[in-house]
Amino acid sequence: MTFARGLLGVVLDDVGQGGIEQAFEQVLRGTPGREVVARDNTGQAIPGERYVFEPPKSGGDIVLTLDMDLQEIARQALQESILETRLGVVTS
Repeated sequence: MTFARGLLGVVLDDVGQGGIEQAFEQVLRGTPGREVVARDNTGQAIPGERYVFEPPKSGGDIVLTLDMDLQEIARQALQESILETRLGVVTS
């Protein structure tokens, strides 16, 4: 869906790029957990010897009030105005 792509942004390599995704990256991202794993002298994890210091935390939610129908009406009106005046370009 390309509706409001410029406003919403995209996620590349798990990082918000542009728009709302980038502006609220810290809210949306969350945080990884931290743990300590006990290992034997060969470096292998010892089963059952895992200590969680901080569990991972999910990112927050962002609630938007976008109206696709209203957005399309505005896009069409802008496009008509641009065609009449020949002063710009509408992208989606």
